[in-house]
Amino acid sequence: MKTRLFVEATVAIVCLIGPAISGTDDSDAPVRFHKHGVTEVLHNHLKPILLNVYPNITYLDNPFLLTCLSASGCIVTSTSEAALPNGAAVTNLCAYVDGVPMKPSCSGQGQGKVNDMQGQLVPQGTHTFQIGMQSGDTVSGFEACPCEFTFTLYDEAN
Repeated sequence: MKTRLFVEATVAIVCLIGPAISGTDDSDAPVRFHKHGVTEVLHNHLKPILLNVYPNITYLDNPFLLTCLSASGCIVTSTSEAALPNGAAVTNLCAYVDGVPMKPSCSGQGQGKVNDMQGQLVPQGTHTFQIGMQSGDTVSGFEACPCEFTFTLYDEAN
């Protein structure tokens, strides 16, 4: 009987504090989809991120890997959107592949909300992808996000 009461109490505590703990956790790991040669990675980031002072880049997500199996390479597209809740001025919002800005050049200049669309051919192999933002402000204290990012890899061999 004591064991049952202990188990019930433990379950009740987890049910009560679980939502509070998860509400403070921004562990929205990227979601991957794959079907017939198309792999898509979706990522939402809800909590504000403090931007580095110009000209330093602030990465808005953790790097992740995608593999192109096709000997002729793969097309990768990226769309990203970031809110700027406290008036930050952004020089650019940019997708990075293997640490280098994707083609065409980074865009997304503005205030309030910025968007970016990029795409390029990547060679066969495993590549690292990430979203970065460059603040136009020379003082600290500005934030970005909530944010949303999508990477799509088109691979005829996969």
